[in-house]
Amino acid sequence: MRAATVNDVFYSLVKDGKHKVKDVLQYIDLQTNHRTHAQNLAIGQAVRSILARSFGIPMTRELALIDGELPKTMMIKKIRDLADASTFQGGNIVFVAPDEKVHELRLQFQALEIHNDVFGVREAKGLEFDACALLGFFGHFDELGSNDEWQNVLRWLSSSSNTTKTSSTGEKVDGLMLTDCDYRLSAPNVSDEAMMLYTALTRARNHLYLIELESAGKGKQQSNPLPQFAFRRLKDLGLVKPVSFIKEGHVEEITPAQHKARG
Repeated sequence: MRAATVNDVFYSLVKDGKHKVKDVLQYIDLQTNHRTHAQNLAIGQAVRSILARSFGIPMTRELALIDGELPKTMMIKKIRDLADASTFQGGNIVFVAPDEKVHELRLQFQALEIHNDVFGVREAKGLEFDACALLGFFGHFDELGSNDEWQNVLRWLSSSSNTTKTSSTGEKVDGLMLTDCDYRLSAPNVSDEAMMLYTALTRARNHLYLIELESAGKGKQQSNPLPQFAFRRLKDLGLVKPVSFIKEGHVEEITPAQHKARG
């Protein structure tokens, strides 16, 4: 945290004479996310707003005192691409994946001699990493049959309405009318998926990446697969930056126990 930033926030709150110093200090402590920067926090809050709108889960009121780089998105054809130095140089990046995918990914990484750690969401909960890559989440949701619901809630992120609004507002996003997104009864699984994604997104302290396989998802949905759609929507919202190459430090092999100790 930069001291100058804290000073700016403190001064802006006390300069009008309406706030007591004690109250301002408590506000900064309770309302500020000290673990990550504003750009990482923004994408997490976007997913949190999906939970608020479609499932009535309260928003979190957090602020970040520092800015950082936009989270980056990258499409790959195969997991093998992560072993290609022309595509991926991220020895210190920790991967987080859907729990159901972790065992298979670890075997693939071992076979390809990719030495990065892979954590499932449950295993990673409570941990934080300086550089974190989410691998295959939207493809996983597509495989689970949630493509239509996710495309709808991602469109709703562009709505100017309050998050309590779930029925059509007459707004069009990507040329399509927003449709009802109250999924508490019709698609409760999306709540679990969104919370899984939110938990994974909030593991990154500094550098955050989202990586998806081009071929992910159900075959019948390949005309509009969720990973590509999600990345386009997040880019249009100014929440991510697409890249075709990741370079993030050198290989630093540490054990899960050491990660836990650091967290």
